[in-house]
Amino acid sequence: MLQRITGISTPYFGVSWNPPQLDRDAVKHVLAFLEDRRALYYPYEQELPSLVEGSVRDIRRELSDALGKVEKDSVAGEAFTVMRRACREFLDEVEGRVTAYSPNSFEDEAEYFMALGKLRGLFGIQIARLSIAYGIDIEDELAYILPPPPEPEKSLGPRERALERTVRISRRRKHGNQSSTKGGG
Repeated sequence: MLQRITGISTPYFGVSWNPPQLDRDAVKHVLAFLEDRRALYYPYEQELPSLVEGSVRDIRRELSDALGKVEKDSVAGEAFTVMRRACREFLDEVEGRVTAYSPNSFEDEAEYFMALGKLRGLFGIQIARLSIAYGIDIEDELAYILPPPPEPEKSLGPRERALERTVRISRRRKHGNQSSTKGGG
């Protein structure tokens, strides 16, 4: 491991490292596979549950294969494990809930899309970790599910903090007044 460390940063600590080539190759392969899985980024209203479930099964199988090629406690191993577990949880939640009447209808569409959103969110976080750790670019379609970049910290003085607090209070009051007047018929 020490020969892969390329730097140390401070003030809070950090380590730069070069990941093993086998791990990097496995991650590159998995990310290329995921870039072709529309279930991860296709617009919700265009998704067909039976096709999504099949795609998630394929993703789970691919992740299981990839886990055999990387160290379990590496960044790749941890991310693949989290994503595979997310696939299993998604399938446990939605499999068999497609109605017999139509193979592409779901009894409770909102629940289905919430489960799909959760899967995409978990995948987005892990894909971001992999991309950063292994220095691999992500295609735009798959990048759609990555978490947004953190906002820069504001360094507010006392005046700015007071103004920000006043604006928040004002917005709360405004929303509270609007909601009480809307239902008063």
